Amino acid sequence: MLSGFYIVGSDEVGVVRLFGKVWQERVEPGLHYRPPFPFTRLDKVKVRQVRRVAVGAELPDILVGRQANPLQGEFLTGDQNIITLRATIHYTVHDPVAFLFSAQDPEGLLRRAAEHVLTKTVAQMPVDEVMTSGKIQVQNRCCTLLQRLLDERERLGVTVVAFTLWMSA
Repeated sequence: MLSGFYIVGSDEVGVVRLFGKVWQERVEPGLHYRPPFPFTRLDKVKVRQVRRVAVGAELPDILVGRQANPLQGEFLTGDQNIITLRATIHYTVHDPVAFLFSAQDPEGLLRRAAEHVLTKTVAQMPVDEVMTSGKIQVQNRCCTLLQRLLDERERLGVTVVAFTLWMSA
């Protein structure tokens, strides 16, 4: 019976499952009790942590033997030029249940959605504008479109904080 006591940290929200179904959606920080282990499971999500995911940049993995794909960061602009871009998306979790259970790999889904939005946005602009005066516009538009896509279609339970775009050499 004592194994049912648990602590949720000040930057976390707990989600308790009873027999696999969500029983308590949002357990606030502090000391709590739940039925012991075989009946329930506790998942803790850091909701105040700003997480990040990179688009267009993949590091090589020596252990697996995977090489970085040099073509991954290439995008086609509206005037039919190829530009190499990298983006970093900063996000927070606002709905822990959706973040935990809406997708098997929420970070991968977020990466693919951001890549889609970036491709769609850059394809409507000339290369000179993307590289100079339109960079801020691309970042803002991508941030807005990504949040809309995540809210309407994916329902990942995340809030996009920033969409940072940078050109690589």
